[in-house]
Amino acid sequence: MRFRLLPFLVAICVTSAQGGGFALFEEDSISLDVGSYRTLSFSLQEYHADSARIQGEIILEPDTMELEFLLLHLDDYNRWAVNDPAVDTLAFTRAGSGSLDIEVPGFGWLVLVICNRGNSHIAVLTCSLRIEYSGSGLPGDPLPSALRMALLLLMGGAIAIALGGVLAGYIARRGRKA
Repeated sequence: MRFRLLPFLVAICVTSAQGGGFALFEEDSISLDVGSYRTLSFSLQEYHADSARIQGEIILEPDTMELEFLLLHLDDYNRWAVNDPAVDTLAFTRAGSGSLDIEVPGFGWLVLVICNRGNSHIAVLTCSLRIEYSGSGLPGDPLPSALRMALLLLMGGAIAIALGGVLAGYIARRGRKA
């Protein structure tokens, strides 16, 4: 009898340890002039930052080109955009057509900058990018769960008081009729 629940418990543990991800950029095409850049801004929560990576497939036209991919915090991007030298780059890579894999070493408001520097032609980029992470992706903070539990208890108490009032009124009316 006890061992009948074992496969169910193992399935729950394996599922919670698999990790997850979400779409950063759905498949689309963008054109980058020589020396220009485009940005993708996103927020990464602390519980999504466990081994987080930006992964996807990119197709460049012409296919002999490479683009630069810079990952910055939002405040560093604001300094980078005005040529302030005090910029901390979280990750940098040059990539051509094929797969893209960039480690995301942190969390918060982040900006992925896609640059067409060092090329002499306009680049057309077609890509689909995702954020992948390991772990459960569930917040480690117990406060939201505790607040939900307190709200359920308050709601249950309000329902019990309302039902008790209706029941007491019904019993009082039956007592008067008798």
